[in-house]
Amino acid sequence: MSPRVRGQHLFFATREDLRPGLEMIESQWELEYQLHEMRDDRNFVVLASLLDAPGFGLSKTGQCMSDEGYLVYPRAAFAKTVVRGFHKVHSYWVGPEAYREFRAGKRLATIGVKSPPEYDLAEAR
Repeated sequence: MSPRVRGQHLFFATREDLRPGLEMIESQWELEYQLHEMRDDRNFVVLASLLDAPGFGLSKTGQCMSDEGYLVYPRAAFAKTVVRGFHKVHSYWVGPEAYREFRAGKRLATIGVKSPPEYDLAEAR
């Protein structure tokens, strides 16, 4: 028997089993679902409904720990709250401490630390 984590609900369900609950939640809340993945670019998969996820309800790998997972958050209010007090540099929001370090010469790599410095975030000229 696996240990139970507080607030965790372990279940088996099909797409159709989950549809009524998701439709109810999504009719009451404006949510976004972002595929939990590591990327070297900014082309993240974002969905307005989990029911739109390709293959939702099916295991692609047969292993629950390696199947796709999604981050769920309120659509509009969440991002505004998180970046309150941040500085806008081009299309990026930079937190106060990160901005101080950036202004002091720290590198902010937009793609990855192994990418050439010309892809780093830079002040407007």
